[in-house]
Amino acid sequence: VKASPEMFEFLRQMGVPKLSAVILRWMFYISRFLGIPCFKFKTTVDDQVAMEEIGLWWKWSWAILRMGGLCLFTFDYLKFIIKGINWLRTFLHIIQMLLNITSCLCHLRLLLVQGTDCTNLVNRFFQLFLRVQRLFKRKKTGFGGKYELVLLILSFSSLSYEIVFMFRLYLLKKSWIMDVYMSICNKVILYIAFLGYMTLGLLYAHLNEYVCTEFRYQLESVEEQSTRRKLRKARKTLDKCLSLYKDVQSVTSLFQRIYNLLLLLSLGQSCIKVALVSYSAFINLDVSWPWLLTRISMEILNMLLLTLSVQRTKLQFGNIHRLVLENCHLSENREWHTTLEVFFTHLNLYEFRVRPLGMFDISNALLVDFLSALITYLTVVIQYGMQLDII
Repeated sequence: VKASPEMFEFLRQMGVPKLSAVILRWMFYISRFLGIPCFKFKTTVDDQVAMEEIGLWWKWSWAILRMGGLCLFTFDYLKFIIKGINWLRTFLHIIQMLLNITSCLCHLRLLLVQGTDCTNLVNRFFQLFLRVQRLFKRKKTGFGGKYELVLLILSFSSLSYEIVFMFRLYLLKKSWIMDVYMSICNKVILYIAFLGYMTLGLLYAHLNEYVCTEFRYQLESVEEQSTRRKLRKARKTLDKCLSLYKDVQSVTSLFQRIYNLLLLLSLGQSCIKVALVSYSAFINLDVSWPWLLTRISMEILNMLLLTLSVQRTKLQFGNIHRLVLENCHLSENREWHTTLEVFFTHLNLYEFRVRPLGMFDISNALLVDFLSALITYLTVVIQYGMQLDII
């Protein structure tokens, strides 16, 4: 099917940032359909987009559904575990059951207890973007650039595949409906973490861009012809930038406080799912090899997207140190130096790190360890299958 020229013209006029915003909106609708976000869109008095908390009826409907589903899920898993057909598969199912129970309880807490915190968090993201946009003379619309668009397309493709994959599992065995639903919910938490850290990196990038260009030009103008009015204006701009940096750091802390435990459980679920699918492919022979390879590829992609978003934010956070040192000597004002020294100390105290419950850092090293462990596990399972004369 040939795409019409009007379609390409429409995409060209829409632009990369606006296209990214459209993808974000659809990802929100999908997660809303699954009952994960506890907020919905609203328009403020000044025509700005914001979020408001969903009603109690909607919250408790999803909560009752999940609690009932958790009981059914636990009952089905206990029946399978009691049979104890194979010790390795039984062990993996026990871990999966415990992770699912813990994850479901955390989702209930997020829905019923932390709903207000989640809504405030998203609104603070919106407010920060508006404040950063007001710094620039040119108006910015949409979300990010080409890099963010590529990551969003990969993320949306991965989310779509997860839904198709879980739906196929449901068709194979309809009693797995709650396992399917909870697995998709856990995957959505990974995408929320990816989007959250990518958004933080984008905020830092916009702020750094402003300091490198417009604010630096303002400081150079002060150096050429220093007047009290120019110094006062530069100091006001500096205070505004430092306030924004601190607010972004504050939002980062709130985001991690809400989602770190859920992120840890989602990563654990991903590892267990790969282990079970690999076992089914090599030992039970009830999963095809193309399906296995696609499943493993999607898990690697999810880890890669999360790592890229975290590493980009770390890079932008590290650039703040460089910018502070570069701009420190542009004025001989003692108060100016004191302000920058205090902010530099603040950066060192609140260094950006993603450590779910302090267990490990989300980094390139973790991705390499994940790939290494995956290859080792597949090698062990293949050798075990060869011993049983299955492979």
